Amino acid sequence: RGYFTLMGVTPETFIQAMKENQVEAFGANCTLNSTEMIGLVRIMSSLSLKPLIAQANAGQPQMLPDGSTIYGQSPDDYARFVPELIKAGARVLGGCCGTSPEYIKKIAEIINTFNFNKYSPGE
Repeated sequence: RGYFTLMGVTPETFIQAMKENQVEAFGANCTLNSTEMIGLVRIMSSLSLKPLIAQANAGQPQMLPDGSTIYGQSPDDYARFVPELIKAGARVLGGCCGTSPEYIKKIAEIINTFNFNKYSPGE
């Protein structure tokens, strides 16, 4: 069905509402892992030049028999898609469910070596 919020709002409708309300930056978090978030960021970037925020999950949660929760993406796997998120238009990156300070550290390491001048939103 494509991308949509929990309430069924499409990226196009969301971006229009953000424009109407003069929001200066916006984005998405939760549900999608860092791989899946790339497509959504591309769509939002094609609809607006505002700074985009991407805070993906570390995958879908899986409950173990002992009641603990695990996620499918390791910090390294999560972070390896950060360059594609930046190329897609994300300018603020973080993490949602399943991420930890270790994930954020990996994201920061990539950001600190990334040439942002090479990419403008929508490219």
